[in-house]
Amino acid sequence: NINTSIVRFLMTKVDKKAPAPKKYADMKAEYEAQEKSKKEEIDAKLISLNKNIHKTTEKYQEELKILKENYEEFLKSQEDKKNIIVLGNDPKKETMVLFTDPECPFCRKEVEKLKDKLKQYNLRYIFTPVHGKSSLEKSILIMKQTQKAKNIDEKIKIIKKYYSSGVDKKVSDKDIKAMDKQRNKYFSAGLRGVPYYINEKELVGQ
Repeated sequence: NINTSIVRFLMTKVDKKAPAPKKYADMKAEYEAQEKSKKEEIDAKLISLNKNIHKTTEKYQEELKILKENYEEFLKSQEDKKNIIVLGNDPKKETMVLFTDPECPFCRKEVEKLKDKLKQYNLRYIFTPVHGKSSLEKSILIMKQTQKAKNIDEKIKIIKKYYSSGVDKKVSDKDIKAMDKQRNKYFSAGLRGVPYYINEKELVGQ
């Protein structure tokens, strides 16, 4: 026989308020409800993300349209065309346009990779300096001196010189104002910073 005192002790330890074990059907329904809630939350986040991507794409297309209009206008002007440094004209290669600044540290890194880039692309340098007066002056000196260069190697040498050193010649106020106008033109068109690469096909609609 089991000792009655032991039975009484065990009975006092039973939690009479404890819920009855859940049935399988109830557990399944609860699980499905939780999964449905998670799915609805994920769907809501995806819809929000898609809306943001669409807005970003629309904004990019609008900025690209304005940038394209300015670049095409730039190409029509013989005076403005002089302000584009042409590096390479291989018809088999894509042509990349680079908006740049001689005093931008990230632009300097791109200049270090210049010869490697030219193995793959033709390049077009357009100066849109974001720093102070000296960056405008260097941009002008590079453009003027590369116009007189006899070959691409001389152009690269001039570019590297001013990206790694200071201003060594006098630049007129007229030229500085013209360069300031040029950079403002592109930043007003949607350019956000430098260095900025874009395929020329996107700008001239080829």
